[in-house]
Order: sequence, then C-alpha cells, then structure tokens
Amino acid sequence: MTGNPDNPYTLRRPDARRSVNIFKTNTGNNLVYNIAMQACPSATDRFHKEAVAGALQFIRNNFTRQITVAEIAASVYMSTYHFCRVFKKYTGCAPYQYLLEARLERAALLLAHPDKTITQICYLSGFRRIAHFSAMFTKRYGVSPTAFRCQRKAAPATDEENNVTSY
Repeated sequence: MTGNPDNPYTLRRPDARRSVNIFKTNTGNNLVYNIAMQACPSATDRFHKEAVAGALQFIRNNFTRQITVAEIAASVYMSTYHFCRVFKKYTGCAPYQYLLEARLERAALLLAHPDKTITQICYLSGFRRIAHFSAMFTKRYGVSPTAFRCQRKAAPATDEENNVTSY
C-alpha cells in the first residue's frame, strides 16, 4: 500500500485503479476493517471461508433444535442476505438446504433403531411437523420414512449406524 502524493490520508493498492480514503464517512461498523477488506481481497475470502466454517459448525451443533437462517448468520456476525450469498458461493447450496440435509441424514441414521418411533425421530432430527418431515424425507430418499426403515431392517447395519447416539 502506498500513499497518494496528492492526499496523505488516502491509501492506494499498487494494483488498484482507485484509492480508498481512510477518513471517509462510513456507515459500517468498523472503518479499519472495511478498508482492510477493500485493500486485500484475499482477506475478504479468508473472512468468508471462516464465516462459512463457523456456520457449518453452528449447524452441526444446533440442527436438532429450531434454528433459522437469520440465527445462523448472526452466529457468524453477518447480515442474513450477505450470509446467504457467501454460504452458497462456498458450499454450492443455500443455508436452509444444508440444514435440511443435516436433519434428513440424522433421521436416516436414527431410522435404523427400531426402539424409536417415526414421530420421535422426526422431533429428534429437528423437524417440527411430521408431515413436513415425511414429505422432505420422501423427496430426498424416494421412499417414506416407514418404507426406508423396512428396507433397513432387511439390510445389515453399518458401523456408522451402530455408533449413532440418541439425544
């Protein structure tokens, strides 16, 4: 970064065509942070990757309870709109789709246990309504949760299914 000889309060990237005035008025939370993000695109990428990693961890830790995309975005200190754009850029899917997939995978693992009812599995997986759970499960796996369970009884359980812990 070099200073502009015409204005000592301006930072200029050697490869940039525009200057960033460090004393401009800013509506953001942190002027220095915003300047750093403009001055170094890789820092923005690093911040976004860390935010997505934090969001993925938040989802893994909390998918069994009722969480919203806004709550996930707040956990990584981003606006909902910006978070959705960044999340999709780095993961290839929307945050809600990732959350739904995590819940459905959990449900599929729990269906291997005959001691739990479909209703219990629905709630343990983070779904609020059985109808929504059944519809999303059927859409994802091509069979209803009951039919999926019957298919699983016929097939031997894998090590991953045996290590499922109930909450």
